[in-house]
Parts: sequence; C-alpha cells; structure tokens
Amino acid sequence: MYSTVPAKYVVVKEQIKEWIRSGKVKPGEKIYSENE
Repeated sequence: MYSTVPAKYVVVKEQIKEWIRSGKVKPGEKIYSENE
C-alpha cells in the first residue's frame, strides 16, 4: 500500500522545510491546494 506514496512527496516536504528556513514561506502557510 505504501508503495503508492510518491517519493517526490518526501522531497517536497524537505523542500518546504528549506523554504521555511530561507524565509520564502511561513510555517503553516498553505503551499499547494491540489492535495486537499
């Protein structure tokens, strides 16, 4: 079942952490709405 989870999702989460660190986004800010 977990094999259906795209690896890029983990990459995206890491990328968002980078953005937060660099100040591009604030923690808790909505980044993508297609995954509602």
